[in-house]
Amino acid sequence: MRAFNTNVRPILEFATVVWSPVLKQDIRKLEGVQKRFTKRLSGMNNLSYEARIKALSSTSLEQTCIRNNLITCYKYLNSMREIGNMDSPRVSEVTQIRAHSKLASSFCRISQLLHSFENRVIAALNSLPSHITCVPLLPLLRKILKI
Repeated sequence: MRAFNTNVRPILEFATVVWSPVLKQDIRKLEGVQKRFTKRLSGMNNLSYEARIKALSSTSLEQTCIRNNLITCYKYLNSMREIGNMDSPRVSEVTQIRAHSKLASSFCRISQLLHSFENRVIAALNSLPSHITCVPLLPLLRKILKI
């Protein structure tokens, strides 16, 4: 597993904030690489994929993509990083849902923009509980999001 995490996983996760797969078939193809690898490990071939991931103390690639998106958004919202031409996310009119502000995504007429970073990450961020969204330090957020 160490060889996989060192040599293969970084290639699969490279720049997922930019190109994150949204189609189920693309997610299955990426996840399939990890599924095949973990199935070949000693004693893992009779377990389900979820059980193998849990036994290996790992996460699925889909969860890792969501985590990377949330961390990048956190950096952007806390002025730790600038993101090209991305419009500044707007706080929605309903600001006290579950004790933290909600971000509103832009209205999209073009389907390509529907799955853009901004829309993808805002939906994930708004679904988090307030104790996670109000974390003051990035290392603490990384630790909490260890899905």
